[in-house]
Amino acid sequence: DTRGTQRLVAGQVLEVPVAGVGPVPAAAAGAALNVTAVTPSAAGHLVVWDCAAPMPDTSPIASPAG
Repeated sequence: DTRGTQRLVAGQVLEVPVAGVGPVPAAAAGAALNVTAVTPSAAGHLVVWDCAAPMPDTSPIASPAG
């Protein structure tokens, strides 16, 4: 849960540990996540990926301002 964190700025990466956190086994090979942009100050997009891999060129999550 990252709701207590500050807003992200353009180009910022927020690495969120999943494996070994809470009920997720340390050896987990995958996870299902719910990612939401809440009241963004400007239009933008989110890219979600495994940080052990290169960042993908596409963004499946676009958000309008507000």
